Amino acid sequence: MIKQIENLINNKKDCPVKFDNLIYVCQGGSHIAGTNDDTSDFDFRSIAIPSDDYVIGIDKFEHTKVVTGKNKINQFEDFDLEIFSFDYFINQAANGEVIPTEMLWVDNKYVHKKSDIMNLLLDNRDLFLSKNVVFRYMGFVKSCINCAFLPIEIVEKDAKRPDRIERVRKYGYETKFVMNAIKCLRICVGLLKNNQIELYREDKEELLDIKNGKLGHFDKGITEAKKVIYELEQEKECLLQQSSLPKRVNKELVNKFKKDFFIKVIKEVYGY
Repeated sequence: MIKQIENLINNKKDCPVKFDNLIYVCQGGSHIAGTNDDTSDFDFRSIAIPSDDYVIGIDKFEHTKVVTGKNKINQFEDFDLEIFSFDYFINQAANGEVIPTEMLWVDNKYVHKKSDIMNLLLDNRDLFLSKNVVFRYMGFVKSCINCAFLPIEIVEKDAKRPDRIERVRKYGYETKFVMNAIKCLRICVGLLKNNQIELYREDKEELLDIKNGKLGHFDKGITEAKKVIYELEQEKECLLQQSSLPKRVNKELVNKFKKDFFIKVIKEVYGY
């Protein structure tokens, strides 16, 4: 797969970075949680050190996504590659954004490329942990909940997602959204308890069972799903009061780290 990524990015004429610019490539999505199935596509995320034109010069590059699929909805054989400049990545991680934060906590078996300079980021990943990460996760959780219990008449209008329509017809609610809401709430609970993000889920089989209707069909399933979500939300709220995590990152420490990292890039990558 890494060779496919290399070919994809190097052959993309309008992409401001090439494969050699990437200091980190990891997987994302359901695979890093262990909740993927035969229909799951591949999501890859990466950090780049672009040429000095984009860092010291006037050209700007922050973030882009390169895709293989021709359709708007990915098939299982498709994959996306999301690329962050190192500067933008650090800023986003400091703000508690979910994707950059998760990239620092991906299990090694899902890391496909890692340059030596990336170890400096990974060794300091605790700098980017705060309760703000939980608040960011909760935005995704609320979105999942809002979509999980839509009536079939509304879901059927989304003709681009036949799998979603099929699940709502079968179970009376979107079990995949319920699974993702529960997964993210459990990640938040683990973060607040242990000050670390556990992306690969020991409860992956249970989560997949939830996607496959374990909580029940129609009214019974909806009631049970809402009960599980409510209980996790209550536990999360209680832990927010008890957790030793700061509300936000230490701006002074992150600023120092970013400057040190930038100087290292200037010296070791650009050779100034």
